[in-house]
Amino acid sequence: MAFWRICRVLADGTGTAPSSSSMRLRSIVRHVENLSVQSAQNQNRLHAAHGSTSTPGCVVQDLKRSVASLEQRIHKLRREAMTLVRQDDLLRRRYELLVGIPGIAQVSAMQLLAELSTLPSDLTVREWVAHSGLDPAHEISGSSVRKASRISRAGNRHLRRALYMPALVASRCDPHAKAFFDSLLARKKARLQALIAVARKLLHAIYGMIRSTTNMRAPNCSRKFVRRNTLLSLGADSNCSRERTRQTQSLRTTARTQKEFLLGPANDFESRTGNEAVSLELL
Repeated sequence: MAFWRICRVLADGTGTAPSSSSMRLRSIVRHVENLSVQSAQNQNRLHAAHGSTSTPGCVVQDLKRSVASLEQRIHKLRREAMTLVRQDDLLRRRYELLVGIPGIAQVSAMQLLAELSTLPSDLTVREWVAHSGLDPAHEISGSSVRKASRISRAGNRHLRRALYMPALVASRCDPHAKAFFDSLLARKKARLQALIAVARKLLHAIYGMIRSTTNMRAPNCSRKFVRRNTLLSLGADSNCSRERTRQTQSLRTTARTQKEFLLGPANDFESRTGNEAVSLELL
């Protein structure tokens, strides 16, 4: 698992510890996440208080002040986080790359950057996926136990939570992510399963972009990078791929049959017309 490898690398001294800026950014962002949860809870209480005739006005006013205070604190901490990112060149470049991905705005980019910037630089994309808890977990024992596969949820819950909204927005607004999402639904996958698959593809794209320091919207971005390491790879519809494979196999079978027909007995081939000889040359 990526977490235990991170601990082993830091304990052995074979890797470099995260920078102080990355650690401070992660602390700020996680604190903002906790405050956001509290703000949502107070807003729900305020909504319930407005709908109840037995709630005193002083309680309603106190809830309003609490919500306003939390929003002010969240706004101040987000400005501090942005200042911290601008002061660090590596964090600033990665933040600009993240904002350039469809479905990721400033808040989501800050959350992803805070969780990913503390990871060792030598981790593979599979270890990134395992660290996020999006890797599949199978429960199989002999021939009697064969439960449905699910994600392990064994990694960083903050990273997994930060990927949810960008994946949801991308599956609705980005044409390539939407094509991938729809193809999974066409294969009778549940909507949540398809959304998790989009989140994993998104994490793969982020890994490729950070490793190559190439923006997916850059004009000099190579075709290979676009297909493998960005969200454009989500447009590869599996149904279309299978259909193209069937068509290719059908064409090969037809060509082989025609060639066997044209390369029959020698006297039969010599009696063929010129058009058939031309067809043979094309084969």
